[in-house]
Amino acid sequence: MSKDIENINLIAVAENINATVQINKNDKLNVGKNNIKILVTAEDGYTTKEYNVEVYKRDEKEEEAYIKDQELQTRKLSTLLEENDTIENEKENEIMQNNEKTNKEKRVYNGIIVLVIIIVIVFTLILWIRKKHKKNEDSI
Repeated sequence: MSKDIENINLIAVAENINATVQINKNDKLNVGKNNIKILVTAEDGYTTKEYNVEVYKRDEKEEEAYIKDQELQTRKLSTLLEENDTIENEKENEIMQNNEKTNKEKRVYNGIIVLVIIIVIVFTLILWIRKKHKKNEDSI
């Protein structure tokens, strides 16, 4: 834990409501290992079980190293997030380009269909006009 932490408060609750819990309190944490003992006495008053909680308090040098490591980890994470954003943006651009290409292809296809329809109409008109003209020649 940080060198700036002077003490901690532990709360321990026994599984059995009639058991008692005692925690030896450290008023001030020392640099390095700090052992906090928790003694649980069963409801019979004789059976006990001891638990040890080890708390490690960093010294000045360890604190500086820890902070530098956290800064490095933060930069790495930021870099990964930026790379992920870049990849996502590239994928979005690719999708947009594919959509534009598909839309262009659809416009070309629709244009071809319209052109074929116009050709069919013109051809039909030409046949109709020829047929009408031929009827007029035959009637003369």
